[in-house]
Amino acid sequence: MEVHHHPHLAHKEKPWKEYLLEGLMIFLAVSMGFIAENIREHLSEQNKKKELLEIVSQDFNKDLDQLIYHENFAKEKLDMCNKLLKYFEGDHNAISQNQYYHGLGVIKGWWFFNPEEKSRIEAESNGYFYTKENSELANVIIRFNFFKNDYKNTEEHEETLIDKFNNQIPYISDFNVFLSQNHYPEPKIRDSFGVKNIVQSELLKTKYIISEIIFNNNIYLNDIDSMKLYAKKATEIIKNQNK
Repeated sequence: MEVHHHPHLAHKEKPWKEYLLEGLMIFLAVSMGFIAENIREHLSEQNKKKELLEIVSQDFNKDLDQLIYHENFAKEKLDMCNKLLKYFEGDHNAISQNQYYHGLGVIKGWWFFNPEEKSRIEAESNGYFYTKENSELANVIIRFNFFKNDYKNTEEHEETLIDKFNNQIPYISDFNVFLSQNHYPEPKIRDSFGVKNIVQSELLKTKYIISEIIFNNNIYLNDIDSMKLYAKKATEIIKNQNK
């Protein structure tokens, strides 16, 4: 039987430089992968930040639309308060019932301002307002929130004043006319002249309450002007950043 012998192959050890080169290549490959992953995460975070700040800008625009409504309502209320004070000073038999009872409805009404701030809260919790590039935006939002909080306090006071005013309505109106008008939406009533049952002894108290409502709505308008200013600044900053 023929016996086959495997040839003995001599293994030559690699020079240490080759091991060093292989190690360096592995290190570079891992490092490049790590760097690439960091770049990817950074770009992803930047895109997320950009998208969220765009939503912040859109929400500020929604706030602006809502503030314009509140501004118009506060101006209408101030107008009605001043008219009512003049009615009290004049001939009660010459008062237009349409205007008078419409005025009562406007003065005793109010609407809550509901800011669209979910996106702002999320952006702040993610730390987007704490970077150097967003410091100006953060300062603008701080100012917006200052006047927003003051506005919310004014809303609470307005609610108290309206309760006081409602308590005076029985002394400054005819129940049957008030009942026909006190609906939402407000119905059109046939215009007549003269308001009965205005109790003279209660007028001074009513005037003081109306004067407080005037003062409160002047604060409303001041806060609204400030919120509009800072909301517009915020949207402009975001727009410039995302060019």
